[in-house]
Amino acid sequence: MRHGWAHRRFRRDTDHRRALLRNLVGSLIEHGKIRTTVEKAKDLRIVADRMVSYAKDGSSGARNKAQTMLSSFNHLTKLFTEFPQRFRNVHGGYTRYVRLGMRRGDGANMCYIGWTDVLPGRKEMDREFAARNRVASASNSTAVPSNAPRLASPSPSTE
Repeated sequence: MRHGWAHRRFRRDTDHRRALLRNLVGSLIEHGKIRTTVEKAKDLRIVADRMVSYAKDGSSGARNKAQTMLSSFNHLTKLFTEFPQRFRNVHGGYTRYVRLGMRRGDGANMCYIGWTDVLPGRKEMDREFAARNRVASASNSTAVPSNAPRLASPSPSTE
């Protein structure tokens, strides 16, 4: 049974796990989207949504709570100045993660996690990927196929 398991441990002790989440949420605030494992994204989603809720509250107590989780003053300033306007009409669910497949070295499930206004959904990403492939295949269709017979090139003249 799963009683008493509030979060994932990531094979780290408490301080290391907390530092990991602090760094991830700081990177998410700074860059808008990051690439990480699905398990880390699921725990990060909880922390990041809580930070945006603190920013929307805007009180000094909420600022102090957010400051305990963020490692940089620049991240705190960006969180409390930019995010309340970005998400003023949204009530929860500020982040989204989109699965990417397995990582090459160890087979970990990877994903992008980002803010809902920055990271498109899976359908939009699939459409963009298909459009990019259509453009690439159209540009390759004019090339000579690899199994076509090669013509002898004329030798440079010595005239």
